Amino acid sequence: ECYFDYEDYENAVISFEEAIQCLENNNQKLVYYRDYIVSLVRNGDKDKAVEVLTEIEDLGITSTDIELINAEILVFDKKYNKAIEKIDLLCEKDLDKESKVHILVLGSEAAKNIRNTDKQINYLQDAIEITESVSIKRKLGNAYMIKAGEYKSGSSNAKKWLKEAKECYVDLSNKSYASFNDCLNLAICYRALEEYKDSIKVLTELEENYTDYRIY
Repeated sequence: ECYFDYEDYENAVISFEEAIQCLENNNQKLVYYRDYIVSLVRNGDKDKAVEVLTEIEDLGITSTDIELINAEILVFDKKYNKAIEKIDLLCEKDLDKESKVHILVLGSEAAKNIRNTDKQINYLQDAIEITESVSIKRKLGNAYMIKAGEYKSGSSNAKKWLKEAKECYVDLSNKSYASFNDCLNLAICYRALEEYKDSIKVLTELEENYTDYRIY
């Protein structure tokens, strides 16, 4: 699951496969099969994913999990609008917390690929209300910055979204979860909002630990 969250799907596939092989009870295996198949899809092995899904349909995998996997396949096939339609229908169902977050993040990726920033932001905002995930907070901050970029620099609309992005990156920094790019984005937000002292402070702190040219 850590590999999956780090988007290292190759190792996630290996780990889920090993977990399944360790179990004899089919009901226990089903706990891991869905994410195993999703990992296969995201690792680029759609054919194997479809093959495994076909093999386990008789084991009792739920129709909701099958729909979720099919949504993943639609995103893999770059059929983003169809994926969003399926995802919106899934969101109306009574999903468990993990599945709901999973499908919302998937929806945000589909929306991002068709440059529907409003939809992307809505999905991520709904997800962050369910779980204070670092990766989701980071995705939301990036989405806010993209939205700000849709408006003229310095306009009230651009500043509105930059402030939202800034709050995300400040929150990550306060919890000591901020990556280099998070800190750099925070400095960019400060600069665009004409909060130059704060921008310089962040950049100076980055300069102490990194030599990336963007700092300078």
